[in-house]
Amino acid sequence: MKRPSTTSQLRSLTSTIAILAVSLILTSTHTAAAATSNSTSNSTSSPPNCDCYLVSGPSPGFFTHHHFIDFRNLSSLLPSPIKHNASATPTTVPTMATAGTEAPTSPYFTKDSAFTSFWTISNSTGPFSWNDGGVVPQVASAQNVWVSGSSGNDTYLALRTTRTPSFQSVAEVDSIEKEMLYVKRVDEGGVFGLFTYQSDTQESDLEICSRDDTETVHVTNQPDVDSKGNEVDGATEEVTLPDKLKWTQWVDLRIDWFKGQSRWYADGLSIANLTKNVPSVASGVVLNVWSDGGEWSGNMTVGGEFVVGVEWIEVAYNVSADGGRGGSCAVGCWIDGDDVKQTGTPAQAYDSTSQQQGAAMRQMSTGVWLVALVTVGLILGLM
Repeated sequence: MKRPSTTSQLRSLTSTIAILAVSLILTSTHTAAAATSNSTSNSTSSPPNCDCYLVSGPSPGFFTHHHFIDFRNLSSLLPSPIKHNASATPTTVPTMATAGTEAPTSPYFTKDSAFTSFWTISNSTGPFSWNDGGVVPQVASAQNVWVSGSSGNDTYLALRTTRTPSFQSVAEVDSIEKEMLYVKRVDEGGVFGLFTYQSDTQESDLEICSRDDTETVHVTNQPDVDSKGNEVDGATEEVTLPDKLKWTQWVDLRIDWFKGQSRWYADGLSIANLTKNVPSVASGVVLNVWSDGGEWSGNMTVGGEFVVGVEWIEVAYNVSADGGRGGSCAVGCWIDGDDVKQTGTPAQAYDSTSQQQGAAMRQMSTGVWLVALVTVGLILGLM
């Protein structure tokens, strides 16, 4: 199935990606990152002693950049008196005449912040269709993106799609480098997508359809159908989450996009590995919730809602502008795994300036260098 393609704000990313998420987390950007659901760190920078970043798995990758953003401690953005109760939800966009022109729900989304340094919110000025088979026009609105939750560290970024009598109001956040989210309510007919995107033939994604069982996710390297509409063998899989995991509960979802291979994980367990149609060019990352009444999403009942929330995002990545940075990485740091004690704070993996570790780590850096040039990684948290 074709996926959303509003890409005017996408940034250039390298051709490999690693993704990890918490509580139904999805990630995708040109970096890699890790996180844990019990940390409340708000740090947006990495320890200064890390020259590069690694992720757990068969291919640790080699990422030159790292960034972390946490949506769990933003209760100051909640309107009083909601701070100690369930937060207010922005009103549904009423008519297509105004849809797409709404102002952001908070200055947090427009002023200099950890959010604006990596994300932009899509606000379309008219109806569009993301799928050839769509029957309900869609309009992306900034009013469908807001900070929700209660006091303390219980806040999260909320993304919503709502069916009105005449159109589907949707949400899309385009990454500059990374992102993260969390699922809250479910109405049939909604789709949550997290994907790397350059074109309809250069895309790797993870999608959740609200019409499916809560243990089912879809992973795909696009295109998954040929010019005659036939499914491309090996380009997509419908996956059942292991160990009774559900996307309505906290679960880590991870995508690794490496040269010639895309991998997906759930709570650290491998769930899919695809080598067909793996993206090979610099891409951007998009996170959205949508519905178009077509075969893929299903037709949401008028008045229905599908809300996705994001608690935090962490990314380690390479960018095409780096152009093949020469030299070795003297100090490498894990961004996920047992050694990471606090979400957003990498843990040292090696120090090649040490005589004992130098030779071995220089050899490891050489082994992953080419992969790193085309690798991207991102982590998200969903509930």
